[in-house]
Amino acid sequence: MSSSGYHLICLVGAEPGQVIDLKPALLCIGRGRPNETRHGWLLINDPTVSRHHANLNWVPEQNAFYYEHVSQTNPSRIDGNLIRTSQDLGARNQLNIGTHIYLLEKKAVDVEPPPSEAETLGAAQPPDSALEYTLQLLPNGFTEFLKKGEANTLGMGVHVNWDPFTNGFVLKVTPGARATLSRNSDQQDEARAVSGQAVLENGDVITVDFCQFRFRRSTPGSTNTETIKLAKDSDSLIRGFSQVKLVGQGTFGQVFHMKDHAGASVAVKFLSPHLLLNEEAQVRFKNEATVALSLKHNRLLRVFDVGEAEDGRMYIMSEYLPNGTLEDKIQKAGKLPTMAVLKVAHEISQGLEYLHAQNLVHRDIKPSNIFFRDGQAVLADFGIVKGSDLMTATRSGFTAGTPHYMSPEQFRGFTEPRSDQYSLGAMLYEMLAGRRVFDAPDPIALAYMHVHQAPDPLLPQCPGAPEMLCLMIEKMISKKPSDRFANMQAVKGAIEHIAKDIKKRARR
Repeated sequence: MSSSGYHLICLVGAEPGQVIDLKPALLCIGRGRPNETRHGWLLINDPTVSRHHANLNWVPEQNAFYYEHVSQTNPSRIDGNLIRTSQDLGARNQLNIGTHIYLLEKKAVDVEPPPSEAETLGAAQPPDSALEYTLQLLPNGFTEFLKKGEANTLGMGVHVNWDPFTNGFVLKVTPGARATLSRNSDQQDEARAVSGQAVLENGDVITVDFCQFRFRRSTPGSTNTETIKLAKDSDSLIRGFSQVKLVGQGTFGQVFHMKDHAGASVAVKFLSPHLLLNEEAQVRFKNEATVALSLKHNRLLRVFDVGEAEDGRMYIMSEYLPNGTLEDKIQKAGKLPTMAVLKVAHEISQGLEYLHAQNLVHRDIKPSNIFFRDGQAVLADFGIVKGSDLMTATRSGFTAGTPHYMSPEQFRGFTEPRSDQYSLGAMLYEMLAGRRVFDAPDPIALAYMHVHQAPDPLLPQCPGAPEMLCLMIEKMISKKPSDRFANMQAVKGAIEHIAKDIKKRARR
């Protein structure tokens, strides 16, 4: 069967950098087991993907695909928008399926006719026809052979194309997209941003979306893809532990459920393989490890060990909490009962009060970072914690926080303890109302809303909810830090007062 002219690129997931050439036919998408194959299926080893999650349907009349969402329990997003049924797809779309992110892009492009003899006068002679050109995903990923008649896509709006006028491949970056290029001959090998296009030289390293690719020009047969060392299976990375399954995946890390020889479960977070040579990502991960190991509180995730695996990746070993996250509860129930909201609020406020007493700010309070131990809420993920004695990678593309829950001052580039209070308030708002304080498809729109727009009052959305609770949450998400509670101790006191008042009224 011929190619449709489209392909899928895995940007974030179990196999970052994977490129799938799509046939002009139905492709079913669903959860699968490691190494499982099924004809006509894209199987994703991800617990947040349903057994049959979605379909990519080919429409020959339009020479395009449309996305059909099938799952009744797990969401899909296209270009940041939640999809509940079906949507036509264009020449370029970002698909969020569970924790995986794919780029669907039309790969085939019209090739310009070769220049006339007059046009080529004075131009460089064409390269030896025997030369071959490759891109390798660093540090140890796949190698793809570049084709002169196609747009070889590296990310959203970033391509490597053959340019007949320079007789070589060029990196093309469309407006709004971001890519950097580093060259061995550059002083200190510094990366520079590319605007428009840049002619590629042998050995150049291209960075797109935290992925790095090395461009090579060589004679046939000299590119031995069999010698490329693939990252080791996490099953054998830590002596004395065996992998059970992948339980979490993000831009920076992978989290595995592992067991020791006695059968005791732990959660182990590794830096993603494609970031092994990314200095800023490693700084962020080391910061998380340093902070996590130093914290001791019942409302914070318990970290047992920090070390280096056999493949050189750092890891953080913590307790394994299999009962899901607060995000899971919100997605399942929508609005949560008042007492459940107060219980989570009280427990997380205790953890934050301890954190702030250590002169640390979490900066990423959100439902997916709240786990449960014996029915009580536990705060996790200290990757962007900030303190006076700790460095955190927040430049060059790293975002300090999650836009739906970030405080106005975070968008302006600074934080303080009351920034965590705002994020906790935004999370409580969502638990009580069944919707986020603000929602928009892109971070810039969200930033404007958090900084300038007043949130909808809670009480009209939550009939039956205590007025004091609604007012408390609205105070927590005030635009100015000075208008919020003075500290987490004051927040905790307000929560306890409201809970006592509810119990007192119930006894009447």
